[in-house]
Amino acid sequence: PTQRDVIPDLVKALTMSKRPVPKDLRALNNEIKAARKAGEKKQHGSGFGGKGFKFDEAEMKQRLLTEKANQRLLLIENGEEVSEDEEEKKLIAQQEAEFEEQNDNLLTERAQKVAEWTHNTIEKEKAMAFNDLVKKATGGLLLK
Repeated sequence: PTQRDVIPDLVKALTMSKRPVPKDLRALNNEIKAARKAGEKKQHGSGFGGKGFKFDEAEMKQRLLTEKANQRLLLIENGEEVSEDEEEKKLIAQQEAEFEEQNDNLLTERAQKVAEWTHNTIEKEKAMAFNDLVKKATGGLLLK
């Protein structure tokens, strides 16, 4: 925007802050208002335009089911009885299955790391034991 385009915003800011608006600035603001009323000039936007994110049908359904499941869990935590419909049961089962899969993956990953660490430790200890044996057998002549 040009400097002339921001004059109305400047006048508004001065007015809202209870500061005096200079006469020439007020005159320019009145000219701009008249031009807008005549349709010669448009007011600039706030910069916050847009249509936002649009959920497709599957995403919307998933979001609603998740919200229902969360509400249900809150009610159960508060000691209230809640009836379940089939879609909620499916969602809960799906979430539980995903949790179990993630848990299994983490446990498998952890077991692999432990096995790798154990293997490396055993190999190091074997090498150290072999070196000690060679040192004893040769009187330390071969290895230092």
